[in-house]
Amino acid sequence: MNDKKSFILYAEWETLVSKLSDEDAGKLFRAIFAYNATREEQDLPAAADMLFSIMRMCFDKDIDKWESTRRSRAAAGSEGGKARAESIRKQTVANEANTTVAKDDEANQAVNVNVNVNGYVGAEGSTEVRGTGEGKPSQPSPNSHPNKTQPKKFTKPTLDEVIDYCELRKNRVDPERFYNHYERVGWMVGKNKMKDWRAAVRYWEKSDAPVSSAGKPPDPAGVHFALENKRQPSGGEYFDDIFMGE
Repeated sequence: MNDKKSFILYAEWETLVSKLSDEDAGKLFRAIFAYNATREEQDLPAAADMLFSIMRMCFDKDIDKWESTRRSRAAAGSEGGKARAESIRKQTVANEANTTVAKDDEANQAVNVNVNVNGYVGAEGSTEVRGTGEGKPSQPSPNSHPNKTQPKKFTKPTLDEVIDYCELRKNRVDPERFYNHYERVGWMVGKNKMKDWRAAVRYWEKSDAPVSSAGKPPDPAGVHFALENKRQPSGGEYFDDIFMGE
């Protein structure tokens, strides 16, 4: 039995059916219903059987057309399902990237910590810190730095993470070129360990530009330019981002 729930009776058959006796016409209609449900033929009187043979060709044509349409719609539905699944995957990746950026922003804001101490710069640049509460004056840790937190531990990204971040920023940085470069140099920037690969991507956005007016090609990794800025009294902010995080 097929899934087709209806069939067509053509008005032009009425003249032929009217030539049959009521008994033969009744048998013909029973045969019509049985054939459209199971495609099995019934034994009919000669006149009714001849008329059924004409009708059967139309029924077969209609059933084949219905089957073809059903298969086409099923295939289209499958492709549509795949497209929707891919759209959901991309949206999920974008949401995860937005969450990562939001967490980075929260970490940046956490650097500004309110410390309940008063300090002043003494002779020869020395710093004395006095506590305002009771008990012994608080002293800075030998390894601490005023108004700065310890840098976050660097975690090497995957190529997919670099691709997603570049797509999110809509920049011209080649993710594979970026990843392969730092993978080759052990995720080092000059002689220093990288601290924030996202800051490095943002620096590449600025350094990965067309040839300058002086005719010098840009440094692909931006490393030499960053090191040069680091030696200057001012500048080098992007270099600090790469080493210290944001």
